[in-house]
Amino acid sequence: GLINDGIVISSNLFTASFFTATGFHGFHVVAGLVALSIVLGLALARDYKPGHSRALEAISLYWHFVDVVWVVLFAIIYLGIYV
Repeated sequence: GLINDGIVISSNLFTASFFTATGFHGFHVVAGLVALSIVLGLALARDYKPGHSRALEAISLYWHFVDVVWVVLFAIIYLGIYV
């Protein structure tokens, strides 16, 4: 892996940015998956009420936001595109 090859967060600015962005993104993906799992559980239990639609919309917007942020970060960090 990266760490076995000597690529650690303190190597240089790029690796610090890489590990930080990847870590934050991973955290947000896990948070989104937890939220989606809760929605799935409600749906499978047939306990989904009309009042839950706002929460479902918020989770959907959150998930799309995480996607868009990752595309922008990928472009900046890996492709060298400066926005």
